[in-house]
Amino acid sequence: MPAIMEQTELLGGFDQKIILMDESENEIPDSGGQGKDITGNEAMTEQPRRLKNPALSGLLVLAVFYTLYFARVFLLPIAAALILYFLLSPVLRSLKKIRVPEFLGAALVLLILLGGFPMDSANSMTPPLNG
Repeated sequence: MPAIMEQTELLGGFDQKIILMDESENEIPDSGGQGKDITGNEAMTEQPRRLKNPALSGLLVLAVFYTLYFARVFLLPIAAALILYFLLSPVLRSLKKIRVPEFLGAALVLLILLGGFPMDSANSMTPPLNG
């Protein structure tokens, strides 16, 4: 057991207690691989911590959904970009294999992808004909 000495100093009008340990006795004993911790007791495996109160779990879930709700303005474009990246990267790879430069392949895919939207939206914006 390490020797512990206490020393009191007056610093700035406050008594401060300083605890000093003798460093010669501050070595960790070898357990010898017998499953004992440094105090000599049997080592216990640490169990994962769980929330014991179901109300705390519910509040955690509500806090996560609340955060996601307000972050949707930021997260939805990122999610859409990731989905488009994963959907269109095989097309870009196949264009790259037939020696189309990457920037031209990306421009071609974007033109094909976005080229159909204006015509489609223009048709849906026309008022219906009455009779």
